[in-house]
Amino acid sequence: MLIRGLALLSLALLWATPARAAADYIRDEVRVNMRTGPSSEHRILRVLRSGEEVAELGKDDGWMLVRTEDGKQGWVPTTYVTSEVPASISLPKIQTQLDEARAWIEELSTQIQAQAEAMAEIEGMRARNTELEARSLRLTRSDTWKNWFTGAAIAALFLAIGAMWPRGGAQRTRRIRL
Repeated sequence: MLIRGLALLSLALLWATPARAAADYIRDEVRVNMRTGPSSEHRILRVLRSGEEVAELGKDDGWMLVRTEDGKQGWVPTTYVTSEVPASISLPKIQTQLDEARAWIEELSTQIQAQAEAMAEIEGMRARNTELEARSLRLTRSDTWKNWFTGAAIAALFLAIGAMWPRGGAQRTRRIRL
């Protein structure tokens, strides 16, 4: 799946590359003799290598008159000239793009791993929080019971003290009757 995605990305980047105006190239698999005339009988001017850029100036019976980047003109067989960018030129660009895409994917993979670890940590914290909330609720309930019990014990103690406290026995206050 990843390789397929990278292949599609590479093709999209190739299509998105701006086209150069009417540039033609010598095919990848050969070295072509550029001659003074449109046949193999004519003298060789120079040897063109795969990937050299040439401009078409004319055609004659399977031969193409071309001009090289340095301005030299000569004839080459049309079967060795193509308007497509040869692999010797496009492959290094594609390799660079592929390397950049791999680095980007590695970076994203690292970020995803870090985020997965952070999410696991957050889930652990949520579980711990739920546990602490339940424990707090239990403690609150037990503290309420203890507070009620302590209050009842203090009230009972004061009632007991009050029951045992002397009331002044012989010195009762008289009530005035009317």
